[in-house]
Amino acid sequence: MTGGSGGYVYIKTLNRAADNDIGEKFRVEAKGGNGANGNYGGSGGVIVFDGNFNVRTQQVSAAGGGAYNSKLNEDGCGNGGAGTLYIKNQSRLIVDNENKLSPKKTVLTAKRNMHTDSPSIIAKHILIDGGADVWIDSYANNHL
Repeated sequence: MTGGSGGYVYIKTLNRAADNDIGEKFRVEAKGGNGANGNYGGSGGVIVFDGNFNVRTQQVSAAGGGAYNSKLNEDGCGNGGAGTLYIKNQSRLIVDNENKLSPKKTVLTAKRNMHTDSPSIIAKHILIDGGADVWIDSYANNHL
């Protein structure tokens, strides 16, 4: 059985008076499932922190799942692609597959402004790490 995708976690706060954070003993995960019976790992999920958050990235994971056996795992071909973590108040996007190699790409899409033909900003700060492979795509607003 193929591992399922990591899903989607959206955490929002309206508390603007103080930094909100995740307690030291807790984690937020939207990780892809591991493959079973010789199958592939699922892709990583999406995690969004919306509001005034102080996020320790070591407590958050949206990595892809692993392949069932070492033959699929040797070159990473059976591992799921990386998911994404977005921290809205910092305009920070992190794509990290926790050193799990995978030929599957994480696609980031930016709309193009139809009047200026320049792409919109995906995030002011983008970190691609841990074996993640990213493809950035852009299209005009009238594309859909």
